[in-house]
Amino acid sequence: MRVKQKYIITLKALFYFSFLVTMFSLPQAIRANHIIGGDMYYECLGFKNNDPRTNKRVFRVYLELYRDCQARNAAYFDNLAHLTIFRGNSAPYTQMAVVMSPYSGPVDIEPPTYPCLTIPPNVCVHKALYTYEVELDISAESYHLVWQRCCRNRSISNIYSPSEIGATFTVEITPLAQQRCNNSPVFKNFPPTVICVDEELLFDHGATDAEGDVIVYEFCAPLIGGGRNFGGNGCDTPNPNPDCPPPYGTVTFRAPQFTTNQPLGYNGNMKIDRTTGMITGKPLIQGQFVVGVCMKEYRNGQLLSTIRRDFQFNVSSCTPNFSAGVEADEIGKNDERIIKWCEGLTVDIQNRSAGKIDSVIWRMDVGDSLYLDPAWNPSITFPEGGEYSGSLIVNPGTPCTDTASFLVRVIEDIKAGFIAEFDTCDAGPIEFQDKSYVLGSAISKWGWDFSARLSDTVQHPVIKYEYPGEYPVKLIIEDDFGCRDTIQKLIAWQPAPEVLIIDPSVRAGCAPLEVNFQNLSYPVDEEYDIRWIFSDGGEAMGLTPSYTFSDTGHFGLKLEVTSPIGCFAERSFENVVAVFSPPEALFELSENQVSSLDPTIMITDISVNSTGREWLLENYAIYYDSTFTYTFTDTGMNQVRLIVVDRFGCADTLTRSVDVVPFNSLYFPNAFTPNGDGQNDLFKPVGSPDGLKAYNLEIYNRYGELIFKSTEVSDGWDGTAGSGRAVKEDVYIMQYQYLTPRGELIENKGQILLLR
Repeated sequence: MRVKQKYIITLKALFYFSFLVTMFSLPQAIRANHIIGGDMYYECLGFKNNDPRTNKRVFRVYLELYRDCQARNAAYFDNLAHLTIFRGNSAPYTQMAVVMSPYSGPVDIEPPTYPCLTIPPNVCVHKALYTYEVELDISAESYHLVWQRCCRNRSISNIYSPSEIGATFTVEITPLAQQRCNNSPVFKNFPPTVICVDEELLFDHGATDAEGDVIVYEFCAPLIGGGRNFGGNGCDTPNPNPDCPPPYGTVTFRAPQFTTNQPLGYNGNMKIDRTTGMITGKPLIQGQFVVGVCMKEYRNGQLLSTIRRDFQFNVSSCTPNFSAGVEADEIGKNDERIIKWCEGLTVDIQNRSAGKIDSVIWRMDVGDSLYLDPAWNPSITFPEGGEYSGSLIVNPGTPCTDTASFLVRVIEDIKAGFIAEFDTCDAGPIEFQDKSYVLGSAISKWGWDFSARLSDTVQHPVIKYEYPGEYPVKLIIEDDFGCRDTIQKLIAWQPAPEVLIIDPSVRAGCAPLEVNFQNLSYPVDEEYDIRWIFSDGGEAMGLTPSYTFSDTGHFGLKLEVTSPIGCFAERSFENVVAVFSPPEALFELSENQVSSLDPTIMITDISVNSTGREWLLENYAIYYDSTFTYTFTDTGMNQVRLIVVDRFGCADTLTRSVDVVPFNSLYFPNAFTPNGDGQNDLFKPVGSPDGLKAYNLEIYNRYGELIFKSTEVSDGWDGTAGSGRAVKEDVYIMQYQYLTPRGELIENKGQILLLR
């Protein structure tokens, strides 16, 4: 929304100025960053002491400075500001004096008030005024009063190196001005603190003059002064003291986009009226821009003075403080609001205007008459359906006015409808016939949703479902104006299957054979009544039943299918499954019991209906031969297991045991010779003691005294008694007992002849 108006600015406020000032060199000075403007002018107070004989004029010189008080590290004003006076009509100029003045203020400068716009917040400007009274000899040469500072804001975009150059404020008191005790003209207004981008500007930059002299206005290039050399008080320092004499250089604009006469850019079309000082234009670029304005004072065609203002325009985005708006369903071309009304001929329009609004007027052509309504939310009855254009005007007849255009698309009635045509028991396609209607326009779009990821946009679609079921079918229609209506119906597509097809998990196997059946008929699902009748007399129900054949033979079946709406189909299948006898594991052993002295047997497979085998002996040895010999590695009962399979993977297992009897034989001699010759020095049993569970040997002398006892077969008697004393040659009595590996107790007594 664009507010079409011009703003006449009469507020005496200064826009953002063009330079920064670094640390002043005087002891009482402080930082001057964000000094944003000022100018210099004078008035003549007459002869010194009102005595023409002194040939001295007294002038009061005014230096006005402004600063941005909201900026971070905002500038302060000099407690005392020096002013340097030079005399001469051309270089070299003679320095006459340096005078000091305190400032008065600071004074708050209010931001501009735009009746129809909201400017950026927190705009704050302070003004300080320095006043100097100087006595000047009436001379044939001009006096130049000068104040200089460096540097300008680095954010300025229309000149080169703004942060490296400062500004010079100067005013010339010409010989004619001295003679005639002239008062210089004074600008009436300072530029506004904010001007709005893309808005027409009309600013009165004119001046007043006490004597009514002729003033000519023009854009001029701002002067530069000072520098960034922080040593000393020279002309290239931030605060030259004394200020430097004329002539002064000017800023360099970033041509060709920016020039002295187009400081806001060539597309801003800025102009200043030479007679009135009125500045006009339309800034199109946001930013900060240095601007120079000079006014020349003439009396009887003679130049009395030139006053130069060096200031900075701040162009920003401003927000209108009101807007016209209409609640709409969509936005058309040229920001036109489009209202879709699909509920009859009486339309309720909602006002969405915002901001400072005192009155509204709705304007619309309704049939052959003009409709005007001041209500905030009007209700309009149209004679028939169709398109109607209108506009909403807020604050009509005032500068702060805005207009919103809108279009009402009225549909008296719109109704979606359809029918579905198909044979309920035939698994064919379904033809849908659109039966929708609309009054006041035409249906332009059809949106079909058939579920099962099926859709279409034609008026009369034909579709075929892949699976049976009850499907919600939705139709959405839309007319030329965008009105819509929706209808949904439940379509039961549950025909009899076209072809009955089954798929058993196995076709052949051994009894008992479990078979999982799949019904691949189309179309069927879990909602169908499915009956399986097998030729062995059994039955099953469901889409994918499991059935076990217990007998051997070849079997068929009959399949009966009934849809949820009663459509029926059947089919018989022959020789579906073949069932055979399972394998039987059998084998022969050459021996069921063997001695540990010879634990080898012959094993032979004599299984029935098998095609492969696997032997497992002693729980770790595996064989695959039909006949082989095997030698056992351990005594006791050892298992022989045979696992056989047939061509269908059916298996049978047979396990038998073979007893490997441990061989045990002990012999006790009846004499020994413990004489230390290494032969027959110990008395102990000889033979095979493997696997004995217990053993005990006792030896007595002829008096019945126990002289030796052992529970280990390997522990023999060496013919000593007591503490190792050798017994004499004699006959001794032995008594022994032991348990064989199978738990048999063997015991006996006998005599031992000891010879040395």
